[in-house]
Amino acid sequence: MDNAPDAIPQRLNRAEPADVFILARSALDALVRAGHVRPGSEVDLVHSGEFRHALLNAQSIACSASASGVYISTELFQHLGIAEQAAPRARRILSERVGSVVARGEAEIGFQQLSELLPIPGIEIVGPLPGPIQRVTTFSAGIATRAEQPKAASALIRHLAAPASHAMMRGAGLDPAWPKAPTSWLMAAEHRLARGAMAGAELRHAHGHEPQAMDQGQAARSARWSA
Repeated sequence: MDNAPDAIPQRLNRAEPADVFILARSALDALVRAGHVRPGSEVDLVHSGEFRHALLNAQSIACSASASGVYISTELFQHLGIAEQAAPRARRILSERVGSVVARGEAEIGFQQLSELLPIPGIEIVGPLPGPIQRVTTFSAGIATRAEQPKAASALIRHLAAPASHAMMRGAGLDPAWPKAPTSWLMAAEHRLARGAMAGAELRHAHGHEPQAMDQGQAARSARWSA
């Protein structure tokens, strides 16, 4: 999470009300540790040669200021051995989708989750990063400790994690974290929430296996650049 005025940490500092947080799992875990999300309410919802050459030839590169962009700028460039060449041309995008910057011609190539790129007109979706360098981001939901409607928040999370929401998620460029929603766990969690005694174990431990991953870093470039 970044320091932009509309970033979640800044909004929390302003005491803006919220019942549910949905963001990258690492960021949600940080909010749990900081006391902003109820421990035990977290539910995972969804899981993002030529490539190196394209990066080296791009005159400008846009990356998000959140999880995917951090991976691109702090790990991927180094892994590919092009940090010295690529870093000076890379730009972190604050408070705006990377695709919008690419569409305006302000960056030749950009990186962000597919779900963030699909709604943007004027860009070409190239596809996911190659498997060996792909980094999965799991977006998770958790109930705010100061939630005014905790039961409704729990119902929303249960709905988002249910199989009925899978088609909607896939249409938005996301893969469900759970092929079959852990309905029994969610119902039990809601019951414990009503009694004010949510368990602190992570969902994957309560359910007995690791959740499946979602797709993560997606590359976008403008039609002008690809021509």
